[in-house]
Amino acid sequence: MKKEVNRHERRKAKVLKIALGKKILTPPKFLCLEQNTLLSLHFFWELREAVNKQDPISLQIHLGNIEKISFATSIALTAEFQRWELIEGEPLRPMNPEAYQPQVAQMLTSVGFFEQINCPNDAIPKILTKHWIPIQSGEIADPTLIGILQEKFSSLDKKNWNLTTSDRRSLFEKLPLIEGIANSIEHAYPKLSKKTFPEFEVFRQKRWWVSAQLDEEKGTLEIVCVDLGITIPKSIEIFHKEIPPTSDIDDIHRLFWACDANKSSTNKSNRGKGFSDILHPTSLHPENKITIISGFATACFSQKIPGKGGEGTNNPIPYPGTLIKWHIKLSPPLS
Repeated sequence: MKKEVNRHERRKAKVLKIALGKKILTPPKFLCLEQNTLLSLHFFWELREAVNKQDPISLQIHLGNIEKISFATSIALTAEFQRWELIEGEPLRPMNPEAYQPQVAQMLTSVGFFEQINCPNDAIPKILTKHWIPIQSGEIADPTLIGILQEKFSSLDKKNWNLTTSDRRSLFEKLPLIEGIANSIEHAYPKLSKKTFPEFEVFRQKRWWVSAQLDEEKGTLEIVCVDLGITIPKSIEIFHKEIPPTSDIDDIHRLFWACDANKSSTNKSNRGKGFSDILHPTSLHPENKITIISGFATACFSQKIPGKGGEGTNNPIPYPGTLIKWHIKLSPPLS
C-alpha cells in the first residue's frame, strides 16, 4: 500500500518549488549498459528504487535527454517500464516521445518499446539497414518461442550476407534461447522468504523479455534476453554452498563459477548444461561474443579473449536483474 503524503513532504515541495509528489529521472546522453556502464547503471538503479519505494509520486522519465541508446539497453528499459505497470497497475508513460533524438526514436520503435508499454508511436520510421524481431515477453520457458523466432527471422529481407536456407532454418535451434529463458525463470525468481529477503517481495512475477536484431551490413545477429530477478550471483550465493560466503568471493567470481559449473539440474527437452550451453555459440565462430550483466558483475566471453575465453569486472552499482546478449556472426555461415 502506498504511503500518504505527509506535512514534511508538502513543506519540502513548497520550499523547493517543485510539484508535490513529482519525480523526474533523466538518463545519461548515451544510455548503454555495455559501454557507458556506470552512468547507465546509476539510471537503472534510480528507476528501480523509485518503483520499489512505492512513494506517492508521479514518476516521469525524460528520455528526450538521450542522444543514443544501445539495442540491449532498449530491451532492459522496456522491461523496467513494464515492471512499473505490473506493480502499479497503470502504465509509465515516457515524456514527449515526439521530441526524441532520431536514433533513440527509431531504436525504441523498432524493438517494439512503445507497443510493449501500450503507447504506440507509428509516426517514427524504422531504420532500413537493420531488422528487428520485436520484443517477445512471457512467464514460462516456452519451446514454441524457437519456432516464433525462426518464422520471424525467415521473413526478414536478407540481401548482404550469405546464410544458406538450411542454416537459416536451424539457426535458433543452435542458439540456447530456451536454456537462457528457463535459467532466468528457475534461478532468477526463486521462492524466498520475504522476511529474510524483503527486497525481493515487490516484484515476484516470473517474466522474461527477448528480442533480436539483424545487421545486414555487418552480417551479424544479436539476441538479448532480460529478466528482473535476483541475479545470477545472488542465486549462486543463496543456493550453492560450494562457494563459501567470504569477502574474497564477489559477484564476478560467482558469475564465472556459474559459467564453469557445466551442470544441469533438469533433464527436460530443449534444456542443456546450464551456462555452458548459453556460452556455446562462442565455439561456433571466433567473432561470436556473449555479454552477461547481472548484479554487480559484467562479463564477456569470446574466443578472442586470452585464457579461458572470458573476462569480467565488478561494478560499483548493480544491475537489478540479468541481461544476456548473444552477438552472432552470420557470414560465413554457422557450421
